[in-house]
Amino acid sequence: MTVKQYIQQLLVLERQIRFTNAQAQKWHDIAYGQSSPMSDNERVQTSVGDRMADAVSMYLTMESKYKNCLLKYRELYDTIDNQLANMSEPLYGEVLRRHLIAEETLYEIGIDSGYSYRQIKRKYTAAVMEFAEKYLKDVPKCPQMSPNVP
Repeated sequence: MTVKQYIQQLLVLERQIRFTNAQAQKWHDIAYGQSSPMSDNERVQTSVGDRMADAVSMYLTMESKYKNCLLKYRELYDTIDNQLANMSEPLYGEVLRRHLIAEETLYEIGIDSGYSYRQIKRKYTAAVMEFAEKYLKDVPKCPQMSPNVP
């Protein structure tokens, strides 16, 4: 796993959190009768109780998934935040955080930091090398962290 893949797991989890929260809200609305679980073309004759029970069940499932994603995100964020804070130069952690998490370009980071693009590029390269050497020796690739939303 590369430094970029490792740090950007946060972005993947953010997308999963947003998706899961939207699904939970959808099932919440259906359970409380604010939305229809299916269009008129898809309707089959079932009792109202069955639809409501199914919607409540799906809502509770999605809410549980949402909470699990939040816990994973918090743990990973704290780990990565501590790792970035413990870099040999504070600028290394800042450059990695801003480029890989905040998705700013190296050019933008250079302007804000008072460095040229070439200097920031060198700092970024050194930061990636240091981070990989310090923290990625024993980090296995997480199979559940795919770039696709579930």
